[in-house]
Amino acid sequence: MPARTKQRKTRAKTAKKKAGPLRIIVFACSRTIESNIAGDHMSLSLDDDVPVVPIMCSGRISIAILIKAFEKGVDGVLVAGCNPDECRFGFGAHHGIAAVIQVQNLLNLLGIEKERVRFSGGRALTEAYRSFKKHLAKLGVLK
Repeated sequence: MPARTKQRKTRAKTAKKKAGPLRIIVFACSRTIESNIAGDHMSLSLDDDVPVVPIMCSGRISIAILIKAFEKGVDGVLVAGCNPDECRFGFGAHHGIAAVIQVQNLLNLLGIEKERVRFSGGRALTEAYRSFKKHLAKLGVLK
């Protein structure tokens, strides 16, 4: 097959992959949500169509829930929690990070970009969301 034909097919696949709006879901520690609504941030500046699912602690997120989100058709999942050193439950954020890493490994095995799931430790949820959305826009819609 000539090189030009290969390039055209690759471009066509890329163009198809980036069509449509991104579907993102955010699972956020209740303490992270509280700190973003009160204090310096005053509000969550996320897109209107992005669900923010409050969870008691990022350490309570399960691998099954993260995978289920992808089964339901999302393009990316953001898990937002405390910094690992500041978690009121001790190792909660560490467990959340471990769950995200395991899901990243599973996605990689399935041929899906592992960057579609991310853990954000810290209180600036809006900034973490914007960064994640920008990165997902480069990856495009998951088919």
